[in-house]
Formats: sequence, structure tokens, C-alpha cells
Amino acid sequence: MEIPSQHNSALTKPEQQNSPSLEKDQTLRKACADFEALLTQQMLATMRESSAETEGLFEKSHGEKLFQSMLDQELAEKMAGGSGTGLGKMLFEQLSKGTSRQGDLS
Repeated sequence: MEIPSQHNSALTKPEQQNSPSLEKDQTLRKACADFEALLTQQMLATMRESSAETEGLFEKSHGEKLFQSMLDQELAEKMAGGSGTGLGKMLFEQLSKGTSRQGDLS
């Protein structure tokens, strides 16, 4: 659940609101969370494909496969948004070390 921007501005100091480094950190953190969600979604899809589901009378319809894919995507996003697997946090820490040493390259 995201905090609306009007409440979020009260949580930060005025001098930090427009800070370029803060924006870069937020962008990098979101990218790392998105990457973690993508990998988690792939993991869920692979696990589902390899599971030993018993064959029923009917094959899965296209709609059911689509729904399952959307469910996997939503689960992955929720998992990455919470504490997740920790991959996004580790990735952020590693990448933020590299950007702080290199400075602004743009």
C-alpha cells in the first residue's frame, strides 16, 4: 500500500524533497523491487509448470492459463513489495554502493 504524496511530503525534510540523490535512490529502489518481482514471477510460473498436477477430464482453457499468469504476477508483486526474498534489498545495496562512488555520470 502506497502512502499518498501529500502524507509522504510530511515525512521528509524540506531540503530532501527535491534532492537528486534521493530521487535516484527511489528510482533505483523501485527498479530493484520490480526486478525481484519479475524473478519471483518466473519462479512461480516455473514451479507451476513443473508441478505434478493430475490430468483432469478437461485441458486447461486459455482463460484459465491467462488468469493463472495474472495471479502469479500479482503474487510476485505483493511478495516483492513486502519483505520479499531479500533479493531486491541486496541488489539495491550493491548498486547504490557503485553509484555513490561513481558520482553523477549523466
